[in-house]
Amino acid sequence: MNAKNPVWGGTIEDERGRQLMEFTLSKGLAFLNDEESPPTFDGSTGRSWIDTTLADCITAESIFKWKVDSEPSCSDHKSITFSIYAGRHKSIKSNRFRLKNLDLVVLRTSLTHHKFLPVVTQVH
Repeated sequence: MNAKNPVWGGTIEDERGRQLMEFTLSKGLAFLNDEESPPTFDGSTGRSWIDTTLADCITAESIFKWKVDSEPSCSDHKSITFSIYAGRHKSIKSNRFRLKNLDLVVLRTSLTHHKFLPVVTQVH
């Protein structure tokens, strides 16, 4: 995606990062990236966390061991690996949220200072 946002690593947010965050929240998806991971891009133009892994909330609960590989690849983008539990699990009703009720100032403040997402009004 080549999108920058502190939610998935680094300290910079760009327009693509803001748009990807809005899209992800509007679709009820989750970022699997570990914000404490090494950069996903390391090339002649610098280092950054521009590659993301997204999943719906049910799938995200089955993913573990997400990491940025330290092994060389054929690109200046690092490989990302994870494991997924393939056993049966109970069906969970996904929540839907109204993005218009999201206070971006509260979200950014929470991510910067508390590293957790604010409560969003749930649609009933």
